[in-house]
Amino acid sequence: MPQPSHQCLFQEKTLSQARKGFLFPADIGDRHQKLLQWVQALDSVTLDAVKETSLHGDFLKDVFQDALGYRSVIGGAGNLGPKDLKTLTEAYGNYALPIQQRRRDGLVLEHRISDLVNQAYGLTPEEIDLMWKTAPPRMPFSRP
Repeated sequence: MPQPSHQCLFQEKTLSQARKGFLFPADIGDRHQKLLQWVQALDSVTLDAVKETSLHGDFLKDVFQDALGYRSVIGGAGNLGPKDLKTLTEAYGNYALPIQQRRRDGLVLEHRISDLVNQAYGLTPEEIDLMWKTAPPRMPFSRP
């Protein structure tokens, strides 16, 4: 049997055994909805007006506890202990906040590029208005 050209991260036997006993949680739809609510809130820029630190508790509970099913060894099923919350809050601060800042910075650049293109084509304010009114519904960003 030929060897694969790449190195596997997990042994096939181990994966096969894990797949045999795997069942999706009964509440997978509810968990998915929790994640979708956060994605929709991020996409709609609803969260931009909210102080990010005020979202930490909700984010940690919704994502780690409700969606991913994380349970604290110390606090028992369904409870995150103070140490767990501190660890998750630090991870959130290290990863989520910089990602959100890059998204905001990217949006500023998108708007700047849009303005430069409008200037390059010499569009009037009326033409720009018409362009935005007739833009497809799935534009990558909304009108500045």
